[in-house]
Amino acid sequence: MKATRMPASVARKPSPRACSGMPAWDERTPYPRMPDPGCGQIGVGGQHGGVHVGCGARAGDKGMQSKRRVFDCFLFNGEYDVLEIRLNELNDAVDTFVLVTADQTFSGLPQQSRFNPRDPRCAPFAAKIRHVWVHDFPQTEDAWTREAWQRNAVLRGVPDADAHDLIVMSDVDEIPRRSVIERIKADNENAIFGFELAFCYFFVDYCNVKGPESAITWAIAATRATLETRLPNDLRYEVRTRKVQAEIIQAAGWHFSYLMDDEAIVRKIKAFSHQELNTPEILNKIDVKAIVKQRRDLFDREGFVWDILPVGDLPQWVQENRGNLSYLFAPRFSIRAFWQGPRGGRSPSIAPAQKPPLVICPYLYDHEEQEIKDTFQLEGAARHIDFFLWQDVNRIGPEFAFEHCWNSFPDRDIIIMHSDMAPFPGDKVTDWYDTLVEHTRNLPDAGMVACNLFYPREENEPDWRLQCAGGILPNGNISVYRGYVQREVDPAKRFNDDGTAMIDQAMMARVRAVDWVTFGGVLIRRDTIRACGDFDRRYNWAYVMDVDYSYEARLRGFRLYQVPARLVHEESRTTKKLMDVDPSLKQKWISNIDIFKQKWLPFLPAMAEEMIQRE
Repeated sequence: MKATRMPASVARKPSPRACSGMPAWDERTPYPRMPDPGCGQIGVGGQHGGVHVGCGARAGDKGMQSKRRVFDCFLFNGEYDVLEIRLNELNDAVDTFVLVTADQTFSGLPQQSRFNPRDPRCAPFAAKIRHVWVHDFPQTEDAWTREAWQRNAVLRGVPDADAHDLIVMSDVDEIPRRSVIERIKADNENAIFGFELAFCYFFVDYCNVKGPESAITWAIAATRATLETRLPNDLRYEVRTRKVQAEIIQAAGWHFSYLMDDEAIVRKIKAFSHQELNTPEILNKIDVKAIVKQRRDLFDREGFVWDILPVGDLPQWVQENRGNLSYLFAPRFSIRAFWQGPRGGRSPSIAPAQKPPLVICPYLYDHEEQEIKDTFQLEGAARHIDFFLWQDVNRIGPEFAFEHCWNSFPDRDIIIMHSDMAPFPGDKVTDWYDTLVEHTRNLPDAGMVACNLFYPREENEPDWRLQCAGGILPNGNISVYRGYVQREVDPAKRFNDDGTAMIDQAMMARVRAVDWVTFGGVLIRRDTIRACGDFDRRYNWAYVMDVDYSYEARLRGFRLYQVPARLVHEESRTTKKLMDVDPSLKQKWISNIDIFKQKWLPFLPAMAEEMIQRE
């Protein structure tokens, strides 16, 4: 089917195959959606409240022994080249990547880098990534205290881990071999593991072959049960200093440190915990070209011997892609030839979408098709906007109708529209679209970008009343910014009597990060859909699923924004009619709220406060 605005003859009815119950529902019910390579499907089951990734089981299933999973947890500070190596090396061996970032460096400086799941080096793995954002450091001037706090925060990303699941803990540049992870996954005798890693600086093959740190234990792994009594940071040093019994694995992988240019090395030294090395004497003489040529140590430490590692000792993916990764290899013959021009890798820029967003608009009743065309002037001023109209004759519910539509056009970003929406009176008919698309272009880290929605204005109303200007989750309760826009909101009275949040004119005028977005008047990037997949099948019919999907996106590191584009929304015009006819539908809505809380409350410490900080 052509992905353009559909003529009535095409858009009027869905195909018979689609009417028969939607094309082959994917019965996955992820918590969160993480592929299970051992069984080829995704499901829910297990011990922690009946909620975790299993092998096709549902939440609350009894009598099922879940298979051991591996959570690869690591600190990240913008090292995308190393991240790409790690993801490719371990993708087939681990179940979930837990990437931990923070709002400040170990030395207390504001953190400049942010994780972007749309970066092409990690986008193919976004479905398996969980992002933990640390914002709540204790008040301290001590870099080691900050480091310990962030390392311990990896546990915020694994609330669903079972006692026997393995938690790998390291920095992003400390990469165990795939074979080592497979080995410890099958080891039922040991609960703690230490990994001795080849220690490399500047390039993947410039290796510390002799010295005090050439055989040090850099990364560790332990069962989740072990971490009930030991904090990750403490265990890291106990394993390294042999103060705890652990299975130590030699030649277990690679520590690729300082894979960056001179300027970035200076920034790293200023930010990390070893502030005794942050001195003008060290910083002023950093010259990677000279250091490598002379086989010296970065800090001129006694006893550190460096040499070039054979290519065959490197990760398989690095060997296979050596041509594309030449900038990560130390020069074998001519330093002069290698260092012509600035050092740099593949561009991290994100290519723009090849096609403009497609507006999808499911509807229920025959007469709505022409109403939608007239309302949005699809045969006039807005004829250039691609609209796809699809009639939900089987009453599968709005969210599943959205899903059917976006799966029909797998190469497009999409904008979700409702049949009861309209351009804002006084705006040009395409203002909402132009504003939404333009802001999205300027938000490369955005997974979803939403318009502000207003109720139709009644004759006796003093002003337009907001229906939704972004979602929040105060105390774990689903709520929105709603009501009349205030000139200024009193910080002591942020909420309306019905529990919704107040909003003022200044907030309405700017781009704001929000906890969740409603699925109407929202642009969803295809990267987000690829990472999050379909809706969680534990939910029923309608409502709450957009909140759930928003959190699926946020857990993977996508950010959600509300922008000053506006639409009118009658709100639930069609679904309320269906609930009047079938009261059981309201009970399904209530059930969805319970499912959401069970699923997401354990994860809120990893991400809830980020939106408050950034608003």
